[in-house]
Amino acid sequence: MTIEDGIRTDKLTREEVERGESSHAKLLGMVRPGSRVLECGPQNGIMTRYLKEELGCQVYIVEIDPQCFQKASAYADGGVCASLEDDGWLERFEHASFDYILYADVLEHLHDPLAVLMKMRRFLKEDGSALLSVPNVAHGDVLMNLLCDQFNYLTPGLLAPEHIHLFALESIREMIRRAGYYAAYEGATYAPLFHTEQGPFIPESRRDELKQIIRDHATKEAYQFVFRLSTRETQTLSDVEKALSGQGEVRSRFYFDCYGKGFTEAEKAEIIGKRKEDGRVVYQVPLPQGCEAVRYDPLEGQCCLLEHTVTTVDGQAVKADVVNGVKLSGGGHDALWNPRPADDRLPMARGEGVDRRNGHCSAWGGKMALRAVRVAIGRAG
Repeated sequence: MTIEDGIRTDKLTREEVERGESSHAKLLGMVRPGSRVLECGPQNGIMTRYLKEELGCQVYIVEIDPQCFQKASAYADGGVCASLEDDGWLERFEHASFDYILYADVLEHLHDPLAVLMKMRRFLKEDGSALLSVPNVAHGDVLMNLLCDQFNYLTPGLLAPEHIHLFALESIREMIRRAGYYAAYEGATYAPLFHTEQGPFIPESRRDELKQIIRDHATKEAYQFVFRLSTRETQTLSDVEKALSGQGEVRSRFYFDCYGKGFTEAEKAEIIGKRKEDGRVVYQVPLPQGCEAVRYDPLEGQCCLLEHTVTTVDGQAVKADVVNGVKLSGGGHDALWNPRPADDRLPMARGEGVDRRNGHCSAWGGKMALRAVRVAIGRAG
């Protein structure tokens, strides 16, 4: 089961998986078509079905619930109805080996997830991978509720009562290490503060105060962590670290229209904006000769919300127009995204821009190519 969507009974689509917005989609996106998969805890078989029908995989399952086992078996090549923590079923796969072992939102349900990871390593091929996702108990909504002396059990969610083990980023990293694996990839799904199932419990009167208290907590918006593990020593590709390292600065692109020739890749600059204590991000961008307009792409390849954007040139305010996106009613926000790949007239901007972000990228389109704000400079030379 995915804690983001509850217990789904419909069919996962290829479009959902390609967007990669949920933990299930991220995990399925790591599986090579035609591979051999051991899926642990498949629930009703929504991932089993995708693996079989869309990826053409050979899929075997281990599921403790008899009804769920029966449903998932409709899409599996075989399996056992048993607890992962029992050892009796291991002989069923004594001579088997797999390209992937899949633990999608499973380890938090086990008394000893470390022991399960360790004993099941034997079933991985030498170049195989274990794929897993776990909820982040250190999400800001949970922390703010704790600061209000609240711990709210909800199903589905971060604090579902059936979750026996709770994980934060460093604890899951340590368990992976102790199990004898190397993290080849680590990523996350995200949910903005106050927007998880825990959010409604946080008192409105204390939200500003609590938000300030957890301001520097690195993983406050990470909802689930996603890993690809290898038994071979390897360097970790970490989208989580990229997100954490960028919390104090934001790298954006600016494209320049010089002498009316339009925006091109030849006239662009990548500028690091500095995040201020009040949440603003400030860019100082030198204008090239003949610049007549600037395009500012806040976060290429993602989506974001912009609020209270201010642009000045030589100390004078200039008008900035949103090139594409939507205006959110009543909030004064612009949500920017593009459902198609960026074309050859990419734009980005220049001037001294002050951009305030609030809201989270994944809420507005995941991997879609973010487009831009256009600034007319009104001068040349």
